[in-house]
Amino acid sequence: MNQLNILRQGEDYLLFLVSAPSSCGKSSLVQKVISYFPNQIFRSVTCTTRVPRGGEKHGEDYWFMTVSDFKEKKRSGDFLECANVYGNWYGSLREDIFFLRKKGHVVLVLDIQGIIEVQRQIPEAISIFLEPPSMDELSRRAYKRGEDAQKEIEIRLSQVLEELKAKALFDYIVVNDIFSVTSDILRSIIIAESVKNRRK
Repeated sequence: MNQLNILRQGEDYLLFLVSAPSSCGKSSLVQKVISYFPNQIFRSVTCTTRVPRGGEKHGEDYWFMTVSDFKEKKRSGDFLECANVYGNWYGSLREDIFFLRKKGHVVLVLDIQGIIEVQRQIPEAISIFLEPPSMDELSRRAYKRGEDAQKEIEIRLSQVLEELKAKALFDYIVVNDIFSVTSDILRSIIIAESVKNRRK
């Protein structure tokens, strides 16, 4: 497949923020969309104190660290945003994001708290909310994944209605029903935002 060059010389590279309820498939979708634009769009790897799930790799999926190491970075102001979500800490390294934005567009996959904090500091960031097709389907995906304890899944699912209320804060709302269709929609959003005349 021929890759489309969506970066323009002399333009500021964009920051895309993607969020969704747990088990909605946001990480897989972002990975797929980035594959369309090699060396043009980059995902900033999030730090977390949670235990790696099956197949997750340090430095690729997350930067896995101890609570003490995470809190030291938090005290040092190293995070652009950080939050405690479902009992684990997550944070985006400020230095990593600024470095990647010198090379191309950057995508951050964040929870709602993280989105709000980044929007406060970088209001021009483009936000995308991935909505599940239904609660039943989201629950099915969560249990099918089989990577979390039942109690943890129940806690995550109990928060979905509150998370859905926050979708009004986003620039785009996309229902993640069929993976291939949703990835095409996300790709179209990135292309459209990349060629938008921001001087108008």
